[in-house]
Amino acid sequence: MPVIGWQAPKETGIYFSFRAAFKQFFLFMSTYRNVNLTKEQIINHLHIAAKSYAPYSDKTLVFVYQKNTKSNCEVLYVRFGTENYMHLVGVRSKTLTASEFYQSCLNESVSFVDCTPSHDPSNRNARILLLPKMMSFSDCKIYNIAEKDISTLQNDFQIASGNQSGIIGFDYRETAQKDIAIPTTLLDRPMSDYCTDPKRILFVFEQTTSGSYETIYEIKHDLYQNLINEGKLVDILSRQSD
Repeated sequence: MPVIGWQAPKETGIYFSFRAAFKQFFLFMSTYRNVNLTKEQIINHLHIAAKSYAPYSDKTLVFVYQKNTKSNCEVLYVRFGTENYMHLVGVRSKTLTASEFYQSCLNESVSFVDCTPSHDPSNRNARILLLPKMMSFSDCKIYNIAEKDISTLQNDFQIASGNQSGIIGFDYRETAQKDIAIPTTLLDRPMSDYCTDPKRILFVFEQTTSGSYETIYEIKHDLYQNLINEGKLVDILSRQSD
């Protein structure tokens, strides 16, 4: 009996169709690894996750990435709102709003009763452990960026940052500013399960409230100006926000 809403990928050949279909079914049934944590461990890791999110909370980061040295650069704007944290860690609190939940985790005042999982406990636990690993934007040598081009049943996102350990997915569907994405999901599966064309992150900038930019990460000093001179990158740093 087929899973409701699930469709096998459209690949040619019986063998390839079966292999692709099996992979899709496996991803559907086991998106997150089985993670068991005690109540105390859940609370402790929520504190850690909130502190890893705090440097970028309510800030917009600008990712500049490139397929290879001959290609033009691409730019992604992502705003990490306080209201996004609760969803990222797989919680749908019955006692706190999304912003209140984040502040409680950050202030280490959150209690277990506030941590109702949005799906199941293992999903929540896996996300809590993964978030700090995916927020290390000051060392992006370990990350790539890629558009989601492998069809999956769940985890609807458009583009992701991550590696073979996991990804953080971004989407434009809930933001008033259509050119700025928000973080919508965490997955502790390899990026290659969802994206086939990873691109190297060259720079990460923080867009300040005044419209200026601060450098969080650069893969190589002076590369930014060289890319502009070569016509592979528009100078986003000289543009002020409206």
